[in-house]
Amino acid sequence: MALTFLIAEGDAAEIGGKALDALARVYGGFFSPADLSVDISLIGKEEMQQINNEYRSIDEPTDVLSFPLYNTLEDIRASSEPESLLGSLVICPEKADAYEETLPQLVHHGLLHLAGFDHETDVEEWKAMELPLIELLAEAGLTVPSIPYEIL
Repeated sequence: MALTFLIAEGDAAEIGGKALDALARVYGGFFSPADLSVDISLIGKEEMQQINNEYRSIDEPTDVLSFPLYNTLEDIRASSEPESLLGSLVICPEKADAYEETLPQLVHHGLLHLAGFDHETDVEEWKAMELPLIELLAEAGLTVPSIPYEIL
């Protein structure tokens, strides 16, 4: 029931240790009784643009990209692996600043994508999952606003 973030020490400091701890506690219980990990990388705008173009055919940088290893939350919960890599998040702090987003907010956003939710295909399903998690994060001492849907 633990969620671990695999992240460079300097990058972890930039996101915030307490924020990551709260995200790990809340999402660890949400995802699965198994121990899970997520690889997180912080990169610059140019590299983000290349990755976004390669994987989404969008030739501009974005704030966060998610690379899940499972298709749905049900697949994650049904996994018989005692420890699993959930997937990878690639975050561009420069784009986060431009959108006035926090890095914990983008980790939260990326984790929802890793669980198989997609705001581009079903905003209502996304909100139904996101809002209770935002409340749980608030109870854990972390204020994480929803990503403004008008920028998505």
